[in-house]
Amino acid sequence: MTDALLFQNDITSFHLACQGHLGYICHLYTNGRLPDVNPMTAFEFCQPPLYYAVSALALKLYGLFGMLPESAWDMDEILQLLPMMYSMMTLVFIDKTGKQMKLPHEGRLAAVCIAGFLPYSIMSSGALNNDTLVTLLMVMSIYYTLRWFEKPDRKGIAIMAVCIGAAMMTKLSAVVIAPAMAGLMVYRVWLDRKEWKTYLKQFLCFGAISFPLGLWYPVYCALRYRMPIGYVVSFGGEEPQYIGMYDKWSRFFGFERAFEYLAIRDDHIGGFADYNIPVSLVKFATFGDSHYYLDSSLTRTAGTCLFWINVVLFLIMPLSAVVWCLCRDARRSYKIVMLSAAALSLCFYVKFCFQYAHVCSMNIRYIMCAVYIGCFVIAAAAAELQKRA
Repeated sequence: MTDALLFQNDITSFHLACQGHLGYICHLYTNGRLPDVNPMTAFEFCQPPLYYAVSALALKLYGLFGMLPESAWDMDEILQLLPMMYSMMTLVFIDKTGKQMKLPHEGRLAAVCIAGFLPYSIMSSGALNNDTLVTLLMVMSIYYTLRWFEKPDRKGIAIMAVCIGAAMMTKLSAVVIAPAMAGLMVYRVWLDRKEWKTYLKQFLCFGAISFPLGLWYPVYCALRYRMPIGYVVSFGGEEPQYIGMYDKWSRFFGFERAFEYLAIRDDHIGGFADYNIPVSLVKFATFGDSHYYLDSSLTRTAGTCLFWINVVLFLIMPLSAVVWCLCRDARRSYKIVMLSAAALSLCFYVKFCFQYAHVCSMNIRYIMCAVYIGCFVIAAAAAELQKRA
């Protein structure tokens, strides 16, 4: 029901003359190989290729069944089937993770509903960039890590390695959850320290799969094009979105004019651009990059209510984390991987916001895995409080 060009980020068009996400897919679909161009000179071509390769392969399969549109300019519409599938699979793995955490039915229902009905979750289910796939793979990595912890075998750790390696081959920033996974692996060894030789073999298997899978593309680009590992496209201070003139205190606690316009102001609309990180995060979660809540009195009322509901939701998440930490239960291993993964993701997100001081850097799409972890934390804390009550 939504046009493919709405709620998108940096996609351009499906054409060999274009760059961006759709241009990247077009190159792989047409030529069957990576673009022969310096990734630092072609917008978004610095991204690892898994999402784009899967999209190109899907188009080939669509073609076999005669499902491709007549015009290449309409490829974006059929490509939206993939992020829709990724989003739905993410909800499935959120439910599976809730089962693995032994949450009650009500807790799993709460986690799935909060994650599924968050407005940006719905918008991202049609997003033609690599964020939806990397979020799915990160959630899968957490699930299979928890499952391996309960039953540490070689098959389980191989699946873990494939998930985190594929996540990094989709977007290198997925590495933020790797330390949390490693922490839980070390904790498992400590509990079974007499079997350390068995775990050493498993860890070698994990490294042999995950490191080549996740790092081959940045290493390839570093050797061939001298592209720094972790390279990010940087915009200058002349961009309308530039907000580097605000100090760190203002970026967190400066609320002047922050709530007079609940959609994101990304180009100094009316002499003002959003710069407050927490407020902008809620704005992106509620409306994405759009301003549709101002279309009518109905959408203005509904959008305003939805915005403040999301403010409450994002305040409940850290409070639930504190409550869950204080609860003495048997879920210590879950707390290790969940809270450390969320904390590291938030730390890198804040660093990213300051290092690349533009409005678009505050987009919630960079930390959707942490948001979904927040859903688990709310469910787990509520379950513990219900049990005690």
